[in-house]
Amino acid sequence: MDIHELTVEDVKTFDEDWDNFTKLFPDNWQRKAYSSGAIERPLRNFKSEADVLRALLLHTAQGYSLRETCTVLKEAKIVDISNPILLERLQRAEKWLQEMCLDLLAETRLNPPELKPGINLRLFDGTVVSEPGKTGSQWRVHYSFQLPSFRCDHFELTPVKGEGNGESLQRYAVKENDHIIADRNYSNASGIRYLDSKGARILVRVNTSSLPLFNESGDKMNLLSLFDEKLTRSGVYHEWTAYVKPKSGKLIKGRLCVIKKTKEAAELCKKKILQESDNRQRVKEGTLRYAEFIILFTTFAEEDFSTEEILELYRWRWQIELAFKRLKSLMDFGHLPKRNEQSSRSWIYGKLFIALIVEKLSCSLERLFPPWGKVQGRRAC
Repeated sequence: MDIHELTVEDVKTFDEDWDNFTKLFPDNWQRKAYSSGAIERPLRNFKSEADVLRALLLHTAQGYSLRETCTVLKEAKIVDISNPILLERLQRAEKWLQEMCLDLLAETRLNPPELKPGINLRLFDGTVVSEPGKTGSQWRVHYSFQLPSFRCDHFELTPVKGEGNGESLQRYAVKENDHIIADRNYSNASGIRYLDSKGARILVRVNTSSLPLFNESGDKMNLLSLFDEKLTRSGVYHEWTAYVKPKSGKLIKGRLCVIKKTKEAAELCKKKILQESDNRQRVKEGTLRYAEFIILFTTFAEEDFSTEEILELYRWRWQIELAFKRLKSLMDFGHLPKRNEQSSRSWIYGKLFIALIVEKLSCSLERLFPPWGKVQGRRAC
């Protein structure tokens, strides 16, 4: 069903299922509405905390504009409010939505290690947002989360097309001891040099096409030869000293941390590469070989983060990206605030909240079916 074909009956059905839906929410989600300042007593306009959250999710998760959200809420006899009131609710809900996202992430049991004083851990990412309609605009969202507080400290919208609008580490303001986690779209020497010049550090998924790595002598490393020697079976990981060579400036020393995927995971990745290629014959053999490994480059200090902790940190980042990928496959991103940074942050927290709820629901359903339903001691999703 198109999101703009939602009827009042659909909303009423959602109302009937709301109690079951809220069972997936974090504990004390209603109390946190007050402690975060999102809601104050007495409630104005709304009948309950649940109705406030439902209004916010219709706007952020369902993709309605403020006007459309208010119309649906009125026709469903949930609440009769104006656009400015709903916008104010959205702005005030930022911390509430953030805390609920953080609680849901904690349930995945993927937690970053305890950080030494002075280390500021941040996650950089970006995604393309398509607004509704045949001529709806496309925007690129650039954002940064601090970990483990999960506070959004950067939110920026740019057109998708045009010079300087791509994903780039140089887009973000950084300071000394910022520790950045980023995906392969940020895997290039110029971005790493930018961070290094600011005293910041990087953990990035390596794109072997855009980020060649070198030894201390400045010779390019033969990665597959190293992997074949040390990574003989799935689950085995190893670390090497590696250097990045910017166009100007000195070599930047770092650590190459690699783990070999399971055979199943590697085959899925190879299949995707071939499917996305315009010409299967143009796919290099090396590209398919690299798909057998998770390859990370980092300038995080070894005394602060072990190899295993580096791999776990990236796994934690990947969990967040999977949530966004799942959300984009289920529903349009919809209307987004473009004039107020606080509204934008609340909007992205609302999106991520629903994505994490979907993740939690899928894990719950998975355990109902064999073989997982009969296996004892399976790691929680």
